[in-house]
Amino acid sequence: GGGGQGYAKFIVNIPKKDKYAIWGRVIAWDGNSDSFWVTVVPPDPEDQNPQQTQDTHYRWAVQQGNTWHWDRVNQWLDGGTFERTWELPEGEVTITIWVREDATMLDCLFITNNADAIDPNSAGVREPTDEDVQYQLTGGKFAVSPKGKLATTWARIKSE
Repeated sequence: GGGGQGYAKFIVNIPKKDKYAIWGRVIAWDGNSDSFWVTVVPPDPEDQNPQQTQDTHYRWAVQQGNTWHWDRVNQWLDGGTFERTWELPEGEVTITIWVREDATMLDCLFITNNADAIDPNSAGVREPTDEDVQYQLTGGKFAVSPKGKLATTWARIKSE
């Protein structure tokens, strides 16, 4: 697919200042549908819109596969692809996943300060548990601010 519009924005509370990596559970059918744009504010500039600027520093080359699989957010530059990490402050950050190729799919995100892990198992990547969902549904602090939308529990609802 080519150049879609739109994005998903996640407001996340980071428990402590540290170096973090982000993993996404994705499907990327082929070479025409295997990328997103990703910004994390802070530290990325607040006014950055990679859909408009086409800045490759924010381009995520998603590992291809036609079933759901975990892939670490990377930096797909013209000279190669590099694992991306962020020095995040304690407190609120905004993660925005921007459409780049319209058939690339994202189910959920996993954020970890195990930033040196190179595969999902060593990073401890997991899907939300029933306990995670209940915590959110019964008034626990939301990891993602729903702003009146279904975004917080969509991944769990669609799989049940």
